[in-house]
Amino acid sequence: MSIKETFGVVFSDINREDKFSKLTNQQKEVGNFYKTSILNYHGYVTGEKKEKRNLYTEQIAKSILENDLLTAWNSLVPVRTNHFVPDHSKECECIISTNRKEEILAKLLYRQGDVGELGKILDYQTPLKSEKSDSYGKIDLLSYNEKDNLISIVELKYRPSVSDETLLRCILESYTYYKLLALDQVKQKLNDENHQATLNDTQAELVILFDEGAFSENENGYERNLMVSLDDGKTRYPDKTIKTQQYKEIKSLGLLNENTQLYKLCKAILKQEEMLKQIRFLMLKRSGTQTANRLRDKDDNDSVEYYEYCTECLEIIKD
Repeated sequence: MSIKETFGVVFSDINREDKFSKLTNQQKEVGNFYKTSILNYHGYVTGEKKEKRNLYTEQIAKSILENDLLTAWNSLVPVRTNHFVPDHSKECECIISTNRKEEILAKLLYRQGDVGELGKILDYQTPLKSEKSDSYGKIDLLSYNEKDNLISIVELKYRPSVSDETLLRCILESYTYYKLLALDQVKQKLNDENHQATLNDTQAELVILFDEGAFSENENGYERNLMVSLDDGKTRYPDKTIKTQQYKEIKSLGLLNENTQLYKLCKAILKQEEMLKQIRFLMLKRSGTQTANRLRDKDDNDSVEYYEYCTECLEIIKD
């Protein structure tokens, strides 16, 4: 099922047929809808009043709901034979094999193991492809929420210059990955590692994981930033504090209030999926441990200091 066949009405509803006509071949599959540029639009639909209900995020969510388009995700099924090959437990020492800070952070969380209020990290960069030509991405983190007995599909958003991706994109990306993940394989991994889970009753949740922002030196950036970038021994800070898009949409715009279209979209996803019990929005932060660890990246010309991490739940939407 293609994006052109399914989502044309969404582009029309937000007056962006121009973007629809420019979709690439790779973007035409339903499993890649979350990659379309319109899902990251931050402003108001052109020609409409500057009210919350007219934000692109709200209008797109409304269009998906009113046109019953969530059913399109039912065409997605797992295609990978084994999600846990290669075995990442043997590779985690190679943390600096990439200079992508988000991937480095994912590996650090995996190495930490238990992350406060998130759970036990089981894997990072979990593959979903069956063949190299498949366009599916990787799950940033898989974890186990022991309190609720839920497998967590974690969408991590982090950039030193702050993530600007919308909650709408984050939600649809994590939902797409959920549809492409064979839960039984994760349940078996839980049992193999002696967690208190069974093949019969372990269900799942989506987790959107992000930081609050990048703090300036004047706003205690050295104590609040997740990773402190260093260059020739000197700490680098932004000129002014910048908040992430995810944090702003929850705290400033209130896009997860019960009367918003985005909230209703989350509820509709949960209603559609029997095994999906909740969607959590967690803010990642330093746990208070002051001992810093230092890494150099693969180019050996930059380094970061990192700490122990925990999370704070900003919102939770249940089925």
